[in-house]
Amino acid sequence: MKGRKFRFKSLKFRSIKMIIIAFLCMAVMSYLILSIIMMKGINIVENKYIHEHMIRVQNTITSKLDNLYATVYDWAVWDDTYQYIEDHNERFEESNLMVETFRNLEINAIILIDDSGEYVYVGYMDQTNEEMISAPQDFLDYIHQSPICRNTDTDYRMQGIINLPEGPMLIAAAPILTSGGSGPVRGNLVMGYYLDDAMVENLAEQLNLDLEVEMLSQNEIKNLSIESGESTVQILSKNRIACISYMSDIYDEPAIRLNIIMEREINHIGKAAINQVLIVLVLVGLVFSFSVMVFFDRNIISRISVLCANIKDIGEKRMFSSRLQPEKFNDELNVVSMKINYMISELEKAQISLINSEEALKESNNELEKRVQERTRDLNSSNEKLREEIAEREKMEERMKYLAYHDFLTDLPNKLMMTDSINHAISLANRLGNFVAIMYIDLDGFKMINDSAGHVAGDMLLKEVSRRLVQLLRKSDIVGRNGGDEFLFVAEDLNQYPDAEIIAKKILDSFHDPFIINHKEYFLTTSIGIAFYPEDGQNAETLIKNADLAMYKAKENGKNQFVLCSPILKDKINRMMEVMSKLHRAIEKNELELYYQPQVTVGIEKIVGVEALLRWNHPELGLVSPSEFITIAEQTGLIIPIGEWVLKTACMQNKRWQDAGYPKMRMAINLSIKQFQNNNLVEQIGLSLEETGLSPDYLELEITESVMMEEANYIVEKLNLLKNMGIQIAIDDFGTEYSSLSYLKHLPIDRLKIAMPFVQGIENNKADESIIKAVLVLAKSMGLGVIAEGVENESQLAFLAQNNCDEVQGYYYYKPMPATYMEELLKKLQA
Repeated sequence: MKGRKFRFKSLKFRSIKMIIIAFLCMAVMSYLILSIIMMKGINIVENKYIHEHMIRVQNTITSKLDNLYATVYDWAVWDDTYQYIEDHNERFEESNLMVETFRNLEINAIILIDDSGEYVYVGYMDQTNEEMISAPQDFLDYIHQSPICRNTDTDYRMQGIINLPEGPMLIAAAPILTSGGSGPVRGNLVMGYYLDDAMVENLAEQLNLDLEVEMLSQNEIKNLSIESGESTVQILSKNRIACISYMSDIYDEPAIRLNIIMEREINHIGKAAINQVLIVLVLVGLVFSFSVMVFFDRNIISRISVLCANIKDIGEKRMFSSRLQPEKFNDELNVVSMKINYMISELEKAQISLINSEEALKESNNELEKRVQERTRDLNSSNEKLREEIAEREKMEERMKYLAYHDFLTDLPNKLMMTDSINHAISLANRLGNFVAIMYIDLDGFKMINDSAGHVAGDMLLKEVSRRLVQLLRKSDIVGRNGGDEFLFVAEDLNQYPDAEIIAKKILDSFHDPFIINHKEYFLTTSIGIAFYPEDGQNAETLIKNADLAMYKAKENGKNQFVLCSPILKDKINRMMEVMSKLHRAIEKNELELYYQPQVTVGIEKIVGVEALLRWNHPELGLVSPSEFITIAEQTGLIIPIGEWVLKTACMQNKRWQDAGYPKMRMAINLSIKQFQNNNLVEQIGLSLEETGLSPDYLELEITESVMMEEANYIVEKLNLLKNMGIQIAIDDFGTEYSSLSYLKHLPIDRLKIAMPFVQGIENNKADESIIKAVLVLAKSMGLGVIAEGVENESQLAFLAQNNCDEVQGYYYYKPMPATYMEELLKKLQA
């Protein structure tokens, strides 16, 4: 019996041992599944999540590059830009290359390059201080050495990043073409702005990320092991994770490193969820194991113990008469099998025990159901938080979309949205057959208020102006901010032009009352230019441009008024553009011609010199006035090649006359300030003399007083070089401008030329006569020669002779004449 008792205890021990082992195996497997397999999936999700954010950053920078290229392309296919490369006109710079342009576009640099690779315009703005400064030489060298500088491909497109000592810069470039996108390529346009700390902070704020942008050194580029655009993830700590990627420059070499740092929220949430599930599983396992142990103890082991005790009692009392065959295993069940005959009386008790077991199992099921309900509530709570986060992100995306089409300061539609609105209004007007008025509104005197009261007050003033303009809107009208202190007002559904004038008058009247900013009154006026669809343009860009032209006309007329875009205004611009376009071909088509007007000594009446005068006879435009085309030539820079042609032609003609045996005389040629700004002027003049064989003694260069006042030291240096070559120097139109006597003593001058207005005043204006006398006395005292131009009658000649004038030039003797007529005159005088 002792052996049997030991075997009974061994069964209970083995049962407990197996339950404990099963529980431990379940716990270990649960931990492995949750901690290894699920954490691997969570880490994959976490890496994918931060990779997606890195892609957002890269896409945002790429989008900025696309937007920058769109701006560059809009400028590059603008006819005004195309023309500016040809003539370098100052009006284009004043209208388009202003400080406001850099500020509105939020760019640092604009470079216009001609087709020879020379810089036509370099604009560089310090956005921090909002002032124009000289472009860094490193930046200019970089652009000059890049393919941009010499591109002649009409389909060329470049956008990307360049590394400069000042930091990484986003740039875009496009060939300069006509508005139709046709060639030939006249140059290239480059725009760029720095990816500086302020922009990175703004970008990080927009994307709600902890973002760092670092410029790569050459050593770092050589040691890179990943391609540009790929990204790697680094776990910084148990709470922070980072993603690193690289973006290439315009040569497809790595340029900048992008670094995103995020909190490991997904990892933390995953670990917390795993821990919660593990705790629940452990609790469920403990309850289940305890229930199984109780079940075995109460319903099997205990019963077998009682059964064995009863069988033992029956056996000791010898109440059994038969034996069952022993079981295979020598354990408690073997005892049961041997004593089965004695268990019949215990069947009723066994049934009661079975009922109790069912109740225990039911209670266990109820407990498990309770646990499942609690877990379901937890999951529902997590899903609700996830829905809230998705809703928040959708709101953020809507806000970003709103900001893309609205001005951040006034909340009005921005230029992009206004352009879309104008094009939509045009489409609607085509269907309804009515008019659309585009009003270009510019505030008069806003800059003075902004500079004196500060930018904060200026921003508040712009907001107040926006509110007043919004109050004037009809249901079909739209008002937006074009940038700076400029606004666009679009009036749709107009039946006649006076309707727009009524609206414009209301806008002007709305500015009569002062604006109250910080308890101070500020009075503003505004100038308005109005363009109408379809008369003044067929698209938004043309209408805005023509309205802008009308606005500038309103400012020229005295401000605080509106001006309608008229055919005269457009014809004036078109005429200037036509002259500018045809002037480019004037030299190669031999349309330019030199006339020569003799210069005669007073008393002897001998021709001692001639002045070369430029004429342009175009087959379509006819005889174009020099006052018209020379001004355009100076604005566009064409005066440089034209001046070179004039110099060579005049020198060659003078040399030809000398070789023909006519009396030697000097050739007077006018030089403009643009020619003096040419660094190669002295070499160019020397080369012309060398090629034509004309002696420098017979060349006289005439400059105006305005040239002297531009850059006196620079001009004096060049004049001294020319004087040392033996060339004579004369000041043209002396007395009409600054007439500063201080520079006369420093200049290597041979002759003063009295302006025509003073000569015309002889016998009519005593003041003019006094000025002429003073000039003659001054010149004689300084040892300078004097020539008077514009002499037309005998009384003028007599006055000049009486006051010892050396030479005269004018219709009294000779009008300007072609070279053939001049040669006939020389023949006649020689005979």
